[in-house]
Amino acid sequence: MKKIASPGQSESSLRLPKRRLRSEFVSMLNITCLSLAVAILAIFLMDMLATSYLRNNPNMSLSRAERINENTRSVRETMIPLEKVTEWYDLEKSEHLKPMWDEFYNSGIEFESYVHYRSRPVLGDFYGVTEAGYQQVENQEPWPIEEDNFNLFFFGGSTSFGVGPYWATVASYLQEELNERGMANGNVKTYNFGRSGYFSFQE
Repeated sequence: MKKIASPGQSESSLRLPKRRLRSEFVSMLNITCLSLAVAILAIFLMDMLATSYLRNNPNMSLSRAERINENTRSVRETMIPLEKVTEWYDLEKSEHLKPMWDEFYNSGIEFESYVHYRSRPVLGDFYGVTEAGYQQVENQEPWPIEEDNFNLFFFGGSTSFGVGPYWATVASYLQEELNERGMANGNVKTYNFGRSGYFSFQE
């Protein structure tokens, strides 16, 4: 229904509120668009700054577990003087220390029922964890075991698993000693089921 102007009120005066509303709407739309543009620009700049910061400080992007792992590795790599590395870890040369720890930390862990985790199987230059779950010893016998042998199973935590290459563990040294002495005609076979980081309830 067309609104009729009251006496003394022209039609042009009726159009003024509509024009004012349209003008206010356009003004609000411009402000909203400008605010969105500023917000997007701010997010973009913050993203650039955060990316730059994380690239310069990569440890910030690590999880708590990863930071603990990196800190533990840092301690392990430096706790033995470089001139004693070959003697301590039974390595041929000190340059093997870094690849040894690389192999250990890159191998990782996987879930295992009841004990929560175990070392992921890896047959490398320094670590030899098999699918059956044992850490290899020097001149390891195959699996499954042969019942005609005297089979020794080692269980425990890091002391059994070893802090170093697979040939420098208690189980491996015992196997070597037994072989040299010819115990039971060489039929004593050792299997190292020690697990890195295990506590008594897991052992």
